[in-house]
Amino acid sequence: MNAVKSGAFLLALAAPFALYAAWQVHSATRLDALGAAPPPSPEPPRNQLAATAARATTAAAEARKAIGVTWRYRAPDSADRSADPDADATMKAAGARAADLTDLDTFLSGIEKPAFVGKLKDKYATWAGDQAAARRGEGAVQAWLVKPPPVESAADADRAVAEATKLIDDYTNGSRFANKSQATVWRLEARLKVVDRLAVLADRESASAIKAKLPLDRDTNVGKAARDALRAFNKHLIELGNELRRAGADKVAVPPEFRKGIEVRGAGADEYTAREELLALFAQEGLFDNPTGAEQWLNKVHEQYARTKSATTRKLIRDKVQEFADTFIPPVARLDNKVLVNGAETPRKEVVIKYEAGNGEYKQAPLSDEVSGLTEFNFTKRHPGDNTRVRTQGAEEVPGALKPTAVSQTAVGYNAARERVSQRAAPRWTAESVAALKKACEPQMELVDQLRTPEQKGADKVPRIATRVLGLSAGVAAHQELFESAP
Repeated sequence: MNAVKSGAFLLALAAPFALYAAWQVHSATRLDALGAAPPPSPEPPRNQLAATAARATTAAAEARKAIGVTWRYRAPDSADRSADPDADATMKAAGARAADLTDLDTFLSGIEKPAFVGKLKDKYATWAGDQAAARRGEGAVQAWLVKPPPVESAADADRAVAEATKLIDDYTNGSRFANKSQATVWRLEARLKVVDRLAVLADRESASAIKAKLPLDRDTNVGKAARDALRAFNKHLIELGNELRRAGADKVAVPPEFRKGIEVRGAGADEYTAREELLALFAQEGLFDNPTGAEQWLNKVHEQYARTKSATTRKLIRDKVQEFADTFIPPVARLDNKVLVNGAETPRKEVVIKYEAGNGEYKQAPLSDEVSGLTEFNFTKRHPGDNTRVRTQGAEEVPGALKPTAVSQTAVGYNAARERVSQRAAPRWTAESVAALKKACEPQMELVDQLRTPEQKGADKVPRIATRVLGLSAGVAAHQELFESAP
């Protein structure tokens, strides 16, 4: 750089001399054209020539001093003092300019604790302070970007963004030398890093929530963590898109890798929204209470399933549909609360079985309405013998007097068909298995709708099993992919 400076200054000094020489030649040429050359001047005295030579030597020495200072762009020292006032003034001016240029070099070098000596030293000192502040701010931002804080909750994500935003604001507001375009890119990069970490969190928490037993309790830690993570992901993704649009409006060049990362996350935003809506469906109040609700619920689940691209999540949804069907269609129905004794309807609770226990001792056991208990279908197998009797209202009847009602026979038929579904290999609930269950129920649809489950004791709690089977059948027909093993 010093060589360039010296060359430039040499040219600056040479220009006036060249112009002067050209003017002299031009003048001589014009005088020659006016007429004959004048007679030669008489030869000057010898002492005058010596004086002239001495003055020329002195002038040359002073010129060399001036040139030595100006060409090298340095401050003059004691050896550079000149008796010639013009040369001395030239050296002083060149020295002042050299000090300013040296200060500029020092400033641009960015060294720690710079010392400035020129007439602009105060300004350079201020600028150097601003420059150091910009470097410190940039270092703090880069340190955050290299190692962002962990994001294990929606609150962590908000804190991380706030921290990065403060560092970038401190950088832009703390120095006149801050690069505003670079700050914009940093904001995008910081937000993208938080969104990436939220995506990992949302994947983990939503998978845990989907695996939880239906209906999902949205107020439990699992349900709340998943919902909050998904909402935080969508919120920060929206903010990321807004920041990208602001960068475009400000004509900031966004690096291709950041733009691509933002586009990839934006393309998956719909899936995370679908997961949030799925969790709401899984936490639907009274999910299993409405006998006609299966088809509508499956329609909504399928809408979100279609928006889901992740093969892992799609499988979790199909598994959840299997769980829904397992619970929505009762696994077992209770027997009628009445039996037939000699053809007459008799309350089940008034009938007991008397049997010989051994050593001449007799015992009694009440009839159960659960197929696994002592019933009219199995009491003779459990207590065989000629002395087994049916007691009701104080009278004893022979075993043949006890018969099931049509409702109880329907319950046995339903339980057998439902058990066949339970014994299937996964996935148990398919178009084929639901069609088989529906076919088994069709001959006695009205009676199947009267069946009760062990959990539903009162008459007003009849689950309407046939209605449930029909609704599930319609849902399977409309959305078979929810019930198949393939994605």
